[in-house]
Amino acid sequence: MKNTLPITMLMLLLAAACGKKNAPTQQEELALMKKELLELTKKIKTTETELGLIDSLPTNANAKIVGTLLATIDTFTHYIEVQGRVEGDNNVGVSAKVPGTLTRIYVSKGQRVGQGQLLAELDASVVRQGIEQIRTQLLFAKDLYQKQNNLWTQGIGTEIQYLSAKNNVTSIEQQISTMQKQYDMYKIHSPISGTVDEVVSKDGEAVAPGFPSFRIVNLNDLKVTCNIADTYIGQVKTGNNVIVNFPDINKTSSARIRAISNVIDPINRGFSVEIRPGDTRDLKPNMVAKIKVKDYENLSAISVPSNSIQSSDEGDYLFVIKENGGIALVEKRVVITGKHGGDYTEILSGLAAGEIIVATGGEELVNGDQVEINQ
Repeated sequence: MKNTLPITMLMLLLAAACGKKNAPTQQEELALMKKELLELTKKIKTTETELGLIDSLPTNANAKIVGTLLATIDTFTHYIEVQGRVEGDNNVGVSAKVPGTLTRIYVSKGQRVGQGQLLAELDASVVRQGIEQIRTQLLFAKDLYQKQNNLWTQGIGTEIQYLSAKNNVTSIEQQISTMQKQYDMYKIHSPISGTVDEVVSKDGEAVAPGFPSFRIVNLNDLKVTCNIADTYIGQVKTGNNVIVNFPDINKTSSARIRAISNVIDPINRGFSVEIRPGDTRDLKPNMVAKIKVKDYENLSAISVPSNSIQSSDEGDYLFVIKENGGIALVEKRVVITGKHGGDYTEILSGLAAGEIIVATGGEELVNGDQVEINQ
């Protein structure tokens, strides 16, 4: 026969090993006493082994080996888990305003640029020549106006001649101003301050409006966005705590919901949520983010591993360890479950704190089976 401990002692040891943190004061005191008992029991078992003593505890070769867990009262939190991505308010593609051919690029990838800085120029030789021609006309028109003005001040000539010369100067100046604006459209400027993330076009290539030649990114203002099903619209609020994980860089951070859309998308029946991570270092636009939004919390809950719960016609049930004459037996216990969070499920009724449940190995058990507790 093998040297074994009494079932009662084993149950106490398991209870101590499986105790949860944040338990009430009495639970903490109980855990401390069980810890002391564990140390004493180890010394007893060592001594018994050395002396070759044999325990007379009845055994059953058909007893099934199970893993157990002590049910305690603790905080249970439920999260809505969705996937989102990193976005930047200042992440823009910059394209030409008019079609043309790039003649010069002034920036390179990774370069810092300021708002309004010149990035590139297109071939605007035709417009430039037109401006030079009109400027020549302007010089002639101004000279003619000056002479007409001198005659008019001397009372020579008609008012129509004077006004016509003046109007001609004004008209040509307006033409030059219009053509200058057209000329400026052949220049590509940065609309924001940031870093050149991509230079798409090359010197000599044809470009057109709507096809970005550059991408400018400002990484100082990144956010995480996601869509959540409309069934959770009542639980998700601005200011809710969230946990954001970025699997690409193995980084997790806590944050809060900053904004929630007021419109449900008719296609995916969801609403958009915006989250501002506190630390945006190492984040990149379009990076995947896994988001857990806390929508429920019970500060005095009993929760058990979800895989310890089974289902039947009677409802959800699990097995509770009961001692009978030093033998560990299982009792089938129907329970009412609540929220499911991660690997744990909230138990609303049917289980009390301090009871020991079968956490693993209960798939083939029936009510009343004898078990051996796996330490």
